[in-house]
Parts: sequence; C-alpha cells; structure tokens
Amino acid sequence: MAILVRRINGISSAASKRCSTPTSLASPSTIKTQVARRRHDCEKNLEILLEEFSAVRLESVAFLRKLAQSELGRVGVHPKIGYIRVVELLHEWIYHDLNHIKQISTNIQRFLWSDLGNIQRFYQQ
Repeated sequence: MAILVRRINGISSAASKRCSTPTSLASPSTIKTQVARRRHDCEKNLEILLEEFSAVRLESVAFLRKLAQSELGRVGVHPKIGYIRVVELLHEWIYHDLNHIKQISTNIQRFLWSDLGNIQRFYQQ
C-alpha cells in the first residue's frame, strides 16, 4: 500500500506544481524488489508481519480519506502501461486485495481437499 500512497503523492505533487505533463511513475517490479530486500519479510514471523501491515494500512486509509474528489482525476504516467488516474489506482488497490483473498481461499481449499474423503465427489465434475 505504501507504493500506492507514493504514486498518488507523486501525481498530486506534480499537479500542485502545475506541471503540463503527467507524472512519471516508477515500475512496480522495481519497487517490489527494493522493498522486499529492505524489509526482510521472509525472516519475520506472521504476527510481526500482520502488525506492520495493519499499521501501514491504517496510515494509507487515513491518507486516502484526505484526498479531495478533484484529486481522483489527476494523471500520472506508468512506464509500461501509460496514463493512470488516481481513481484507477484506488480501484486497483481493491482488485489487488481481492486477488490476495482469492489466493488465501484457494490455498485453504487445497489444504482441506485430501481430508474430504468421498465428499470430494460433490465438487468433481
């Protein structure tokens, strides 16, 4: 989520300087690699990761609540896909979260599958 806030800030700061061209946004893959190295998430236990996520999420939501309706239409430029509006980043945030929920659900289903016994037949086509 910090990536989303940085991008929106980048778009907003460029617009507040009355730039005539949209803001350039860093590549997400570059940012993800840098963040992963810096945070050492794989070395942390789940409780610490959840606490960190919760703190960042609360901060991000507070930031988003401060956005004016007029700021949602501001535009930045992504190096691979081109123009992106702030509102599109917000929609992507929701889509991204739902994708993680889907991944969690799929993993739980896979974990439970072998213990269903004959009930698996209800789910086979």
